[in-house]
Amino acid sequence: MKKILTIILAFLFVGVQAQIQHGGLPKSLKISALLANAPMVSTPETNLLALQQEDEVVDQIKDIPWRYGYIHYMDISMEDGVFNELPNGDRIWRISIESPGAQTINFTFDQYQLAKGAQVFIYTSNYERVLGAFTHENNKEHGFLTTTLIESDHATIELFEPKALIGQSQLHIQRVVHGYRSLDFKQKYIGDSGACNNNVICPEGDNWRDQIRSVGILLNQNTLNAGFCTGALINNACNDEIPYFLTANHCGADDPTTLVGFNFESTTCNSNNGPYMNNTVSGVSLRASNAGSDVMLLELSSLPPASYNVFYSGWDRSGVIGAGQVGIHHPRGDVKKISFDMESAVQATYSGAQCWRVLDWEDGTTEGGSSGSPLYNLDGNIIGQLYGGAANCGNNIDDYYGRFDISWDNGSVPGNELKTWLDVCNSGVIVVTGYDPNAITLNEDVALGFSGIPSGQVCGSKLGQVVTLRNRGTQDLISAQIKYGIDGVYETYNWNGLLTSNQTETISLDSLSLASGMYNYEAFIVITNLVTDEDLSNDTVRFPIDIVDGVDVVINLTTNFAGSENSIIIEDEDGNVIEFEDNFGNTQTYNFEYCLPTARYCITIDDSGANGLSPTFFVDQGNYQLLVDGVEIYNGDDIGDSYEYCFGVSNPTGIKDALNEIDLSIFPNPTTSGFTIQTSEEIQQVQLYDILGALVYDHAVFGNQLFVNTEDLAKGFFVVKVFTNNGTGIDRVLVK
Repeated sequence: MKKILTIILAFLFVGVQAQIQHGGLPKSLKISALLANAPMVSTPETNLLALQQEDEVVDQIKDIPWRYGYIHYMDISMEDGVFNELPNGDRIWRISIESPGAQTINFTFDQYQLAKGAQVFIYTSNYERVLGAFTHENNKEHGFLTTTLIESDHATIELFEPKALIGQSQLHIQRVVHGYRSLDFKQKYIGDSGACNNNVICPEGDNWRDQIRSVGILLNQNTLNAGFCTGALINNACNDEIPYFLTANHCGADDPTTLVGFNFESTTCNSNNGPYMNNTVSGVSLRASNAGSDVMLLELSSLPPASYNVFYSGWDRSGVIGAGQVGIHHPRGDVKKISFDMESAVQATYSGAQCWRVLDWEDGTTEGGSSGSPLYNLDGNIIGQLYGGAANCGNNIDDYYGRFDISWDNGSVPGNELKTWLDVCNSGVIVVTGYDPNAITLNEDVALGFSGIPSGQVCGSKLGQVVTLRNRGTQDLISAQIKYGIDGVYETYNWNGLLTSNQTETISLDSLSLASGMYNYEAFIVITNLVTDEDLSNDTVRFPIDIVDGVDVVINLTTNFAGSENSIIIEDEDGNVIEFEDNFGNTQTYNFEYCLPTARYCITIDDSGANGLSPTFFVDQGNYQLLVDGVEIYNGDDIGDSYEYCFGVSNPTGIKDALNEIDLSIFPNPTTSGFTIQTSEEIQQVQLYDILGALVYDHAVFGNQLFVNTEDLAKGFFVVKVFTNNGTGIDRVLVK
């Protein structure tokens, strides 16, 4: 057994278009008068007064995300909407959702799966504001999709299905965010950050245009709160355009529901006249995090398209400070601002993290929501990210940024240091300059990228191959030949299509199933447009893979204000302790990943205070998430004095039984309301056990099929045991 990473390795990373919209108009626009009214679903009332009272306190704490909205958990499925069949056999499904009194509203789908050819649009009354189209290119393996903010308290969601695809798409809305401050377009202003802040469009930003294009706003969700943080796209030593995004560890943005927005900037210098937040990417994967410098490195779920015109910032890990610093950020979720410190920062410690201390800002400041924003030296390279401090427009002193040089290699595994990810080519460089993916200098230049390059040992056996072609030349790309393989044994993929300058296309090659052992992976471009590529430096991807056999266990813990009460223990089936974690700080986020050899284990999180991770002070929201082989087992704060999960390939959840003796199928799985059991034998009895081994369902059956209603069951995993005359079958089902 070995703890290999503190992150989720997204090998089956789906290089789709995330929350990127594909344009067009809803099919209902021209025929709305002929359609039945869409039913309206309302969220519960939002206690605005309580939120405002909490904000008066927590707004003073810069080292937490700046809350803009309250999350209502909903259960809205396609059965709740209305279907209309069109004369040609196509079908439209619609539902309207409101959160009364909201300034903005946005949605999180926890089941988003569209057939190729289907489209989803989201719009306000009279189609004044339209998002979409969202298509099959927005599908992700985890099923989540978070939408950007709509400046209204209601919106309609519409699904269009061509006749041949009816019934092949699935939608379920899990969360509705009631935005109650900051982005109040109805009042003709955008944010409410301090007046001393400088809009980046102002002349002060003229020498920082590239870095400004790098900085993005984070919309992250934590239990009941939706908040703002800031971060920046960051280059790596290989210049291979992997969309790494640097922010602060305390932002807690390592979640598929996280949304990253670019180009949210005012169009004028002296007023906050901004565009809609449309240049967004939904979903991230955690690559590294470390509370010792409050750093978090994410990888966006897709490349920002050329139309976003982003820039990948450079960095400096020397630890040498210059004669001044610049901060670019989104204070209070406002349009992008720029601040200037004309003196050298100094080394300091803040809440246990090693930081750069900005003594005072000579022009501009930072505020809540600026958390995670990059600190640049005067060469335009990142040297840190904002942790916290006291600075604001009335008190421009004392801000603390986690030091990039400490974040570089102040960890023990790839999951808590930047070096593994930002220098995968082992160049050893100290300074890396920025990278402009939209710069065109050659006629024939194609770049090859690989989504989710592994590092260190990998728990499992399957390597997903998602590569990206980007045309970086002036000539249209119409063909390319790619070779890929393991240890010098290559397959060939011939691509044909049309990519104009700076356009990209994601290619999903067949996954590779590998036995345990060490391998070397390589993919490279052989020829483009029947000629030799003019820049060979970006044509090849190489990396080692160390496959180990085992079960991948991921634990993400956010403590409340009593972190010392918590501990995590992993025991084998003989009761031997093989992993133990404690000494947790207050309101801190920790990420652990273990590769457990095939056997039986019990994982326990304890709370000596016996009150779980529930709030102890206003919005103090602790949380515990457990994933086993990529499947979420638990996600919440109500653990009481402890929560235990036991599992094992030969002995799931502690229920002793023989291997399956019959053919058994369960569908749908996961399910929200019920599932069907089907076997080739006549069933006599069906039993369900929860994750602690308690019997929760026992039913006699006569036949080969049974529907089990799960509406009265708690959410989570259950073991299904099926008894027949010819043997016993056992399987798991997830109730969501």
